[in-house]
Amino acid sequence: MADVSFTNTPANMSTPPIGTIVRADDTSEGGKAGVIQHTKLDTNLAGGNGFDIPATLTVTNGAYTIGDVVGGLITFAGAVTAAGKRAIINTITLAGVVAIPYEVWFFASDITTPDADNAVFNLFAADIAQCKGVVPIAAADYNAAASAFNIATIRGVGLQYTCTATTLYAYMKATAVTSPGTTTLTLTIHGEYID
Repeated sequence: MADVSFTNTPANMSTPPIGTIVRADDTSEGGKAGVIQHTKLDTNLAGGNGFDIPATLTVTNGAYTIGDVVGGLITFAGAVTAAGKRAIINTITLAGVVAIPYEVWFFASDITTPDADNAVFNLFAADIAQCKGVVPIAAADYNAAASAFNIATIRGVGLQYTCTATTLYAYMKATAVTSPGTTTLTLTIHGEYID
């Protein structure tokens, strides 16, 4: 493909800067409609590398009340490539027996006073600054398997975060009076490293 000059760029630039959107229907200056004329891959970035990080939660096969922690501290090792780097969660899956609503609270580091399984979820002022977001899981998000298992899939999460090290921390909070019907749940985050 021959070199192409682009419209709407400064005179001293032969190609638009990275991040510039070039209209696909622009055929001026020799461009071809519908053809990408310029791309540059920066191999120093981790962006676009996907991850799937599962965590197994040991839970109480008994009653949780609204506001209780389910499974205690959850850690996702390798959730960023280095301290201070960014990543994004695109999808969350939760596998268990009973379709139970929860909230998953994500943190850059562990909270001031870690909460145990089946204890009240308590946060302090210092914890709020470390909170990267909360993702609700509704009972309607689950699909049932014939083998009596349920899997919730939350798509389009779009939660961007950084970590103080390379581990992302989380707590799952009960939003209904429930019993999981098992002693283990699997929570998986699916996403991409940004840098």
